[in-house]
Amino acid sequence: MKKWTFGVLMAAFMTYGMEVYNAVLRQGGFAPELLLPSWQTAFIVPLVMLVQLVFGGPAAASLQKHLLKGRKLAGGRQLLVNQLCMVLFMCPAMSLAAVFIFKGGLQPEFFTVWGRTVLFNAPMALAWQIMVAGPVVRFLVGLLPEHEFGLKRAAQRQNM
Repeated sequence: MKKWTFGVLMAAFMTYGMEVYNAVLRQGGFAPELLLPSWQTAFIVPLVMLVQLVFGGPAAASLQKHLLKGRKLAGGRQLLVNQLCMVLFMCPAMSLAAVFIFKGGLQPEFFTVWGRTVLFNAPMALAWQIMVAGPVVRFLVGLLPEHEFGLKRAAQRQNM
């Protein structure tokens, strides 16, 4: 249950952050009204979840396993490697989807548009993942009760 909740929240937070970022780029600067979620955000969240479930998550896990070769990293570095691997796969995949949905799809400049979209989005996706979405979503999911309908966590809180 927590894994699905984490996935839904992460998809929503990443989609929101990237939609605001791209709106700022399109407008040429920030305006407070850009913080309001658009219909596109609600439409894209299920797509992000599907891409993460089918492609991004498995590919990132495979790359992380290959890079670390079974070693565990200390001091939050394991988490950073996980986040980096996820962004490495999800950013190009979602940029590809954005080209098809919002930027004209197949066209003579397709690869140029897709490459430019990845180059503009990748740094922000990584920063947003590491500094905002990741910590906020982990915090929120940490507030959820543990398995067994929260009995284990509730018991731990009572013993404190």
